[in-house]
Amino acid sequence: MRLQSFKVENYKSIYDSGSIQVNSVICLVGKNESGKTALLESLYKLNPVDSADGDFTPVMEYPRTKWLDYLARPKAEEAKVLYTEWLLDEEDKEFFESEFGPGALASNSVTLTKGYSNVIDGFVAVNESNIVNYLLASSELSEHEKQPLNNCVNLADLINEMSAELAPAPSYQQFLGQLKSRFPDAQVQPYALHVLSQRIPTMLYLPSYAQLPGQVSIEDLFARQEAMQLEPSDEVFFLLLDLAGIKPQELAAVDQFEDVSARLEAASAILGETVFKYWSQNPRVDVDFRFDPARAGDAPPFNKGTVARLRIRDQILGVSVGFDERSTGFVWFFSFLVWLSQLNKVFGDNIIILLDEPATNLHARAQADLLKYIYAELEPRFQIIYSTHSPFMIDLTHFEGVRSVENIVSPGGDNAGTTVVLPGKAKNPDTIAPVQAALGYQIVRNYRGYPAVSLTMEEMVSRLESLIADLDPFPAKRRRRKQSQ
Repeated sequence: MRLQSFKVENYKSIYDSGSIQVNSVICLVGKNESGKTALLESLYKLNPVDSADGDFTPVMEYPRTKWLDYLARPKAEEAKVLYTEWLLDEEDKEFFESEFGPGALASNSVTLTKGYSNVIDGFVAVNESNIVNYLLASSELSEHEKQPLNNCVNLADLINEMSAELAPAPSYQQFLGQLKSRFPDAQVQPYALHVLSQRIPTMLYLPSYAQLPGQVSIEDLFARQEAMQLEPSDEVFFLLLDLAGIKPQELAAVDQFEDVSARLEAASAILGETVFKYWSQNPRVDVDFRFDPARAGDAPPFNKGTVARLRIRDQILGVSVGFDERSTGFVWFFSFLVWLSQLNKVFGDNIIILLDEPATNLHARAQADLLKYIYAELEPRFQIIYSTHSPFMIDLTHFEGVRSVENIVSPGGDNAGTTVVLPGKAKNPDTIAPVQAALGYQIVRNYRGYPAVSLTMEEMVSRLESLIADLDPFPAKRRRRKQSQ
């Protein structure tokens, strides 16, 4: 299933976000406190990687300005939060037809919703007569027994016909029991949605980013694991081991040091190839990942047992430094790419990646490096939605994926909540500023002979002028005033 669009209502600062069209990569641009995080959080709750995060909680998340209205509504009218539109692929269709038969689907799209009842609802267009024919054909009824039911065109007719006229026969009783267990309300929709909900991609939301430690005491790591007190950095370290093909229990096998060492060297080569392919800040470095016996003079817990160390070697100077001694930006970039490189093994292919303000501590060019990685390595396999307020996290070659997020307050002080629009439709100059800065930066680079994107000068100027015009409510009047001066 591929996400086509989503809309958020009644969630924190969002009264009605409007429909947000989605393609492979979506960049949500907006200033702080605009509601970008709330958008990602609400989408995450549809099918979170941790099921414990999946509930909408009205007392905590329903907009406070409308809370009294919510309390006054009938209990049966639980507010909806999330509306999503999905496109089914061939595997989805095959999965659905294995349950409902060939020709069961009347459309390749499905609507799924979720609200404060925390039940996934929605609509899937089906050919109910085809489904009834399939249910009859796959039943254990004889051709003679099927004859009175062949004119039924919907499930309710089929169940009513057997219940009213044919129920006493044992064969009908068995078939009727099977139908009622799957379709208790004699309706196809609830069960159809249940079947398709099993195909929803897992939502992988990253509100914060763990970083690899420069050194790890193996004995101390096992103690934390046994006590179920692993830290986020430990999880990234385990992913690094997985990248090397090393199982955690192998770390204690000192007698197999050469085998582990060989794997670590192989992992170092893989890491170097992956990370430094996209890290343009200093490509003349190598990764050195190794195990060493602890030294008694080192600080605890690195003074006993075995210590895993990650070091970065400068090819020109011929010296290495501990991973922790590198710049904060490099440590973040390296750790993030290790984490992303193992997504397939940990979560499979059926995921949507939600990134909240990634790369905030990276240099402008390093942010561009991260975007290259996202489009080259992740976009062919996953859908990605990320938020930012940095102009350097906006890819102008994929301008169609940029969405502006703003919290609208009227001149009278009334808050209309968070809305999502195309960049040219944003009303607040602060909202559009990162997009203007990105366009302006590329115009200057092209003018100086350093083209960074495959857009002509005319195309970028046109986009910038369009954005400025959309922000100026009285452009003609201002031009006339300027000319008169």
